Amino acid sequence: MDDYSFRPGGSLKLKGDRKKKKKSRTEEERAIAHEEAQRAIRAAEIAEREQAARSVSREAGDKSGSAAEDGEETSSGTGKKKKKTAAEEKFDKIQEERRRERAKKNALKSHKDRVAEFNASLDRLSEHHDMPRIGPG
Repeated sequence: MDDYSFRPGGSLKLKGDRKKKKKSRTEEERAIAHEEAQRAIRAAEIAEREQAARSVSREAGDKSGSAAEDGEETSSGTGKKKKKTAAEEKFDKIQEERRRERAKKNALKSHKDRVAEFNASLDRLSEHHDMPRIGPG
């Protein structure tokens, strides 16, 4: 038997490292978790609809609403939020449109297309260590 013939297998076992056993879930627990997830999704959709309705009413020029409707008060009602100016709102709207356009453009490309486009752009660039020909020959 050679000195190097013994090779222990498996992963390195650290002192004090306790493996946590994964708790098996029953069918009822899975159903409850699924229902909670569905409830959370519905709540998010409702909040999104309310926010969209608020932004539509704000864009329509509904400035006569109360301070709470305009978003000037916080949820606790003690402080006031800083109201955005028209220029800030326009800037945010344009930025959001640009993000959507960029996402649409990137969603249409596959990874292969992105790599091909990147390689083409690299081919167009000159390399910094390429020396132009100098002199005769």
